[in-house]
Amino acid sequence: MSIVKIHPEFLENFSLEVTGKRVYSADVLDAVSGTYSSITGSVKLFPRRSSIEKEARGFSPFLDTFTREGHEFDVADYYREAKRLAVASGSNFEIALGILNKVNAIRSSERNDKQLQITRIETPSVLNRNFMTKRCIREQLFPYYRTLFPSAHWAYHNYNTLNFFETGSVPSDSVLMYPNLNPSASVAGNIYLPQGPFSFDFRINPKYTTLTGSESFDAGTLFHMSGVYALSLITGSSRDNEGLPDRYRIVLQVHSGTYTIPSQVTANANGIFISDDNVLKRNNWHHVVVRWGTTTQNFGTGSFVVDGEHAGTFVIPSSSLATGIGASPDILYVGNFYEGPHTGSNTQTRFFGTSAATREGLTILQSDPSDGNLDAPVGHVFRHPLRAEVHELRIWNKYLAEHEIHSASLTSVTDMSDLLFYVPPFFTPESPRRIEVSSIGGVLQTPFFAVDGTTTDPFNVAMSFGVGALYLNLENFTRDFRRANYPRAYALTASQLNATSDVKTAVDFLYSTASVRKRNLTVLPCDDGLFTPDFSLLVTGTIVPVPLSGNINFAYANDLGSYDPSLVRLTDLIPSMSYFGSMMHETGSLFEAIVGSTPDNSGVDPGEVLAVFQRTRDNSSNEVTIFDVSNMFYGNRIKPGTVKLYDESLTGSAGSVAITLRDNGYGSLYRADAETKHATWASVGNVLYDEGFIVVKSPHLPYYGREKHTIEFRGSQNIHTLKVRVPAAAGMHTSSSNPTFQPISASLAANEYDPRFVYLTGMHLHDENMNVLIKTTFAQPIIKRTGEKILVKIGMDF
Repeated sequence: MSIVKIHPEFLENFSLEVTGKRVYSADVLDAVSGTYSSITGSVKLFPRRSSIEKEARGFSPFLDTFTREGHEFDVADYYREAKRLAVASGSNFEIALGILNKVNAIRSSERNDKQLQITRIETPSVLNRNFMTKRCIREQLFPYYRTLFPSAHWAYHNYNTLNFFETGSVPSDSVLMYPNLNPSASVAGNIYLPQGPFSFDFRINPKYTTLTGSESFDAGTLFHMSGVYALSLITGSSRDNEGLPDRYRIVLQVHSGTYTIPSQVTANANGIFISDDNVLKRNNWHHVVVRWGTTTQNFGTGSFVVDGEHAGTFVIPSSSLATGIGASPDILYVGNFYEGPHTGSNTQTRFFGTSAATREGLTILQSDPSDGNLDAPVGHVFRHPLRAEVHELRIWNKYLAEHEIHSASLTSVTDMSDLLFYVPPFFTPESPRRIEVSSIGGVLQTPFFAVDGTTTDPFNVAMSFGVGALYLNLENFTRDFRRANYPRAYALTASQLNATSDVKTAVDFLYSTASVRKRNLTVLPCDDGLFTPDFSLLVTGTIVPVPLSGNINFAYANDLGSYDPSLVRLTDLIPSMSYFGSMMHETGSLFEAIVGSTPDNSGVDPGEVLAVFQRTRDNSSNEVTIFDVSNMFYGNRIKPGTVKLYDESLTGSAGSVAITLRDNGYGSLYRADAETKHATWASVGNVLYDEGFIVVKSPHLPYYGREKHTIEFRGSQNIHTLKVRVPAAAGMHTSSSNPTFQPISASLAANEYDPRFVYLTGMHLHDENMNVLIKTTFAQPIIKRTGEKILVKIGMDF
């Protein structure tokens, strides 16, 4: 044995960062157990597992055990009994063989089957571990990481898109109806009817294809004012590899052409104009302008402009769209095409009869008819729902020049003096006051009870904090900023349930209604990265002297209380004065003024309102989804910029709405579905790379990943390497303390120049106290002669 001192120059330390990819998928949720029946990508807790290791004792009372004289044998007993029978007479061979087979049949160690999964958490309605996880993230981790990740606030960006989709499980006759009468008494009607030149201006992503896989694609209408104009999306001639439409075009119908349903339009027909073929690509964001300057502009020639390029022309031989229209158009329909007459009991103003308009806080266009049909004309049809995502919907009362089109394609409108209609759609803390009429309408508090009032939050706070259900406040996202006008959300609202039903959760009650399923998915996070919104509009309101109500600074703020109109705040949604010391029955005018009306339920006492809030004492949004990823999946941390979440069937969409989320490398999640540039700044959630938490905060992604979800990311793991070079110098290390050592020649060759040698068989590395740190054994002994010098290199990863 020889001892050699290792100097620092013989040591080398370095680390390698490796990034292994992980893909985790959970599919088919069991509604009863709350677990997924199909999971791929789980991680075994013990990576080195033995296939022959058995459980010493059975963990299940149903284990098939061998018993003798009432005694239950464990594994050791099996072996002893097998050995005893094996040495007995040959007649016991079969018995011994059977016992050995039983031993082999015993299940492997249960710890070998232990798997780690990514835990999906929906914030619960009770005070438990999942709720404390949410509270720890919001109150502890977000403030800690906020200096690194600026979006680490309990808020989300106010960048939204109107999502018009169709599936067999949601109504196809839903539509947004804007009354063609200004709510301000100082302004006359026909506010959406251009009196001269016009320009329809919008951003659109035709992301949906056919419903049944056939080549047919029903036309979908974006704007329609009966007898005046209609603007629709139809398929082009291009098909993908599966034979499905992947290109689209725009149809403009004016005057008498608006009485032809969009699915039957033909080119060169009277009042019908079609853009060039295949000008819009599927799942791509486009800026579209359809403009006309009357007979004084280009001899009455209008044009389609897509992404700044001309995509067709048309000629309207008239001085104005208002010429010769007969009866005044009553309603601007957004998202569908109205079919039906406009006389007698079919008058369109019935959509805004006294009862219907009062229930939804809208402009009354007609007194309730005597026939009792309070909601709609007797004969009407909506069967051309738009299937696309849109935002920045504008109708101009002028012909947009080339430079104005370019400017409009980049950012929001700030000067609205020439606008007739403008829906961004931004969230605003203002909405119509809804009043209950004949047990219909108002603002729902539970699926069974509503009150008169308005909403100032992105979702129904009473439903969320009272019964734990999400109901989107669609009215707060569909404001026409030009006229401070609000639409009727036709076939997009819930009604109070009056009938007796089985025991269900509030979510089940709501989602059993098709209109609610579509309502909750009508506003989605926008992923259009080709456009940058200007949120200053939320500061100034509109040019009409109807200012935004409510506390603007409170609605648009981060967790530090700093005003930011680009953010929608998700904290302090309920006043702190609503806390109670107990859930006991309390009475009195002050108490009733604070808690408001009580759900009409004999099992709920006054004071037990907002039960979720009273249990948890947390007034921040619970409409979030959290994914808890163990570090067994990623090592040191999740590598920034590698996270991808995919939900191919958002809850309530029946597979029609798929949402992909990615992280931007700075702790923020953004939507990433379009094939064009994404808005990486528009945060809908956060990733805490070092903690393994992924938080989806936007209420526009209801119950994200509930039915199924896939998570991809790369983990960052360091591999540390120590390399030691140990020199065996010439003239040294040629003796041995082994008592059997004999100084003989290294070989029998006559020309052997160095007769003395030793065999080097291994090496130990010691610390300063001679404790063995590393043991090495050479694959075969190495001959070390007196005059030879050898350098031994040792490498170790840890």
